[in-house]
Amino acid sequence: MDGGELGIAVWAPSEDGSRRWLQWSAPTTEITSTQPVPVGVDGEALVMNPPLEFVIRPGVLRVRIAPQHPGASPTAALPGSFTDFLRQLFAVAVGHADP
Repeated sequence: MDGGELGIAVWAPSEDGSRRWLQWSAPTTEITSTQPVPVGVDGEALVMNPPLEFVIRPGVLRVRIAPQHPGASPTAALPGSFTDFLRQLFAVAVGHADP
C-alpha cells in the first residue's frame, strides 16, 4: 500500500491455449475489451463495462489499529494529553499502573 502501486493479477490465456497466472505492479492500468469485464475490486466481484482505468492514490488510506492489538506502534500507548501523561506517571510511581 505504501509503494504507490496497484497489485495486478490476471488469469490470462497463453499462446498454446492454456491459461496462466500473471502478476505485476504499476501506478495505473487500463483494461480494454469488446464486452463487459469480470473484475475483483477490494475483494468484491463485479462486472464492469470497458474501458476500465485503475489509478492508485498513495497516502489516502488511513488505517487505525487499537493500541492493544499485536503489532501496534508503541506510540499508540502514549497519553493523549499532558494531564493524562501526569496521571499515568503518578500511577507508575505509586505502583498502580496497568500492565
